[in-house]
Amino acid sequence: MGKGDLESTAFESTSIEEFKQMQREINRTSAALSRQMDTIRRMEREQMALENERKEQERIARELSMARDIQASALPQTFPAFPDRTEFDLFASMTPAREVGGDFYDFFLIDSDHLALVIADVSDKGVPAALFMMASKSESAALRAQSLKDVRHGVAGRAGALHG
Repeated sequence: MGKGDLESTAFESTSIEEFKQMQREINRTSAALSRQMDTIRRMEREQMALENERKEQERIARELSMARDIQASALPQTFPAFPDRTEFDLFASMTPAREVGGDFYDFFLIDSDHLALVIADVSDKGVPAALFMMASKSESAALRAQSLKDVRHGVAGRAGALHG
């Protein structure tokens, strides 16, 4: 039995020495089984930790994907942007270096003769840059409601306020 023969169940013992040998073999087998169980429990803990890490990475990937979608939805999506204007055509796109980034663009007609182009590139990338990009979008929306003179003055003042 001590050598792995678990099939033979009948034994005949005639001496105390044989009982001592069986006891040693049972103890050795028990110790080996205990080590195996410890190994299995350790592997289960490691597997659970890996599974938890995988789930956390999937959660982060989903959140970054949502953030990318939100960021993209803040940018102009309709092209041609001004279908009634034949004197110019305008197209823009943004592809962040990471899941989300700090690049931003917007455009709007200030009046019938002036087009405003807002282009920003935050030097950092990632979530902080994306938050800065969303703040830039808010500033751009505020500029839309102003006159041409106010826009010229506002762009200079707001750019400094966002940077500082």
